[in-house]
Amino acid sequence: MEQGKSIPKSLIESIKIIREHQKMIQVNLDILEILKLKGAISLTDKHFIEIINLDKKHRRMFEEFVLNTLPNYLSSESAVTDKVLSKQFQVWASDLIISLSHLDKICKGFIQNKINSDKKLKRSIKAIEVKDKRFWRFLDKVKGKSQVFESFNEDSEDAELIEDL
Repeated sequence: MEQGKSIPKSLIESIKIIREHQKMIQVNLDILEILKLKGAISLTDKHFIEIINLDKKHRRMFEEFVLNTLPNYLSSESAVTDKVLSKQFQVWASDLIISLSHLDKICKGFIQNKINSDKKLKRSIKAIEVKDKRFWRFLDKVKGKSQVFESFNEDSEDAELIEDL
C-alpha cells in the first residue's frame, strides 16, 4: 500500500495566507470599483492606477506559474521534481505573499484617504457660516406660534369643492 505524499506544513500555510490576501484584496478592489463608478475616483488618479496595475501583475504572476511553470515540472519524470517543485513553489509563494501584502496595504491606505477626505468635506459643509440673515428676525418672531401663516388656514366649511366637468 502506497502512502500519499504529504504536503509540507509551510506550503499549506502559504496557500492559506495567499487565499486570505486574495479575498481581502478582492473586497477592497470591489469597493474601489464602486467608488470609481460613483465618480469618487477618477481614472487618472495615480494611486488608483498603481493599485490596478499591481493587481494585474499578480494575476499575470499566478497565470504564468500555474499555466507555464507548473506543467513543465509535472511533465518531467525525475525523482528530484518533487523537491524542485516544492522549492519553486515556496519561492513563488513568498514573493506573491509579500506583493499581495503590499497591495493590500496600498488599497487600505487609499480607501482610508478617501474616507478622511470625505470627513473633511462633511466638516467643512457643516461649518459653513450662514451669511443670509434676512429671515432671522421673522423666524424669531414666529418661533412660539403654532401656525406661522394664518392665510393657510382653511376651514372645511369654507372650502370650495372643484367639480370635475
